[in-house]
This record gives sequence, structure tokens and C-alpha cells, in this order.
Amino acid sequence: MVAHIAESSFSVLLAKADAGRATRVARNILQVLGEPIELSDLLLEVDCSIGIALYPGHGSDPDALLRRANVAHYGARQAASKTAIYAGSLDSDNAHRLKLMTELRRAISLDEFFLVFQPKMKMGTRRICGAEALTRWRHPVHGLMSPDQFIYFAEKSGLITRLTYWAIGAALREGYVWNSSGAAVPIAVNLSSNDLRDTNLMAHISESLETCGALPGWIQFELTESMSHGGYKKFSSGSKKSS
Repeated sequence: MVAHIAESSFSVLLAKADAGRATRVARNILQVLGEPIELSDLLLEVDCSIGIALYPGHGSDPDALLRRANVAHYGARQAASKTAIYAGSLDSDNAHRLKLMTELRRAISLDEFFLVFQPKMKMGTRRICGAEALTRWRHPVHGLMSPDQFIYFAEKSGLITRLTYWAIGAALREGYVWNSSGAAVPIAVNLSSNDLRDTNLMAHISESLETCGALPGWIQFELTESMSHGGYKKFSSGSKKSS
């Protein structure tokens, strides 16, 4: 039995399955989903990970099993095999994640994030043609944190939209400074798949352009898809005002 339990989460119920059978089925699912999916002219690769909880050892009711499967799922994301069976030690990691999600809300409000810029160069002319904006978190306890340490939590907690809006505004303000000094190159901001489902995204971009007195050519967007081997596939596009 397969159930769609959240936006990008599914649950599979196996009757009379032990740890061995559950792991084998999980690996078969990963193998099938590992095949690229053709969509129009694009070949998309699906990033999937599977957490396993067993009855009755990990819970005697559906809610408990789902909670512990979700905890195991986080462990699976970090594992090379992309599968993990629930272990009590993972619950301490879960508490850390919940704490980090709470701190993310505070960090956005207190402006603890800042941008660093990675130059982009045209190889033929060896001239700088743009820059990619990369978000960093100046955490008061853990120090400097890169996106791979907090973006996942931002997506899971629903804060990714607020973080994206902040990054767009920060990039446009920096672009204004660059253009005023004569060092104008487009700045690229990363968008996640969650951002593409945001019906207010285009309106927010247009409002941000007007607020900063910016031109659409000052900003670009890179659409980042996680790949099954842990890398990234990017598609770049310039900004256009929505009509």
C-alpha cells in the first residue's frame, strides 16, 4: 500500500516485513526512481531517500511509526545508500533539527544572513560576466554556516520563501551599489523547487526591482535541482518583469 502523505513524501506499508525485506524493497524503489525522467526536452533526475520504521519495535501505532520513519528519513539523506532504519540515536539529531528550525526564524528577523559572491567568467574572453550570490548564516553559536547546513531545514519548516525573498532583496541592493560604481554585472540568485511553486514570486520580484530602482538585467535566477549523486543541475535565466 502506497500513500501520498505530504507534498513530496510518500509512505509505503509492507505487511509482515522484517528489516531485511524492508531494506530490499527500499533499494528496489531507489533503483526504479533512479532512472531519469524525460519531461519535454529535459532529462530530470530524481533525488530520493527512504527511512524505515518497523512494527512493533519502533512503535505500535501508525503515528509513532510515521514519526520514527521520518526521523530515519533524515538519516537516510546523509547515508551513501540513501536508506536508513530508525535508531534511537537519531532522535537526538531530530531535536537538534527542531532547534535549528526555530533559530532560522529568528535569524531572518535579526538579519543574521549575508551574501558572498562567486564570479562567473566567459572562458573565451576571460572576462567576468556575472556573479552568483551565495547565502551564509552568521550563527551566534555555531559560527559561519554554509547553505548545505541550513537550506534543507528552511525547506522543511516552510521558511525557504522568506529566505529567498531576503536573498533577492539583498542581491538587488548590492547590484545598485555595483551599478552606481560602474562595476555592473548581473547577480544570480538560486531558486529551489519550492520557490517555483510560490504564486507570489513574480510579483515579489517586480516589487523588489521597483523598490531598489533596479533594471531586470541586474538579476538572474538559477534553478537548482538536487541530483541523485549529490551534485546539482542548474538552468540560468535572466529576470523579466511580470505582466
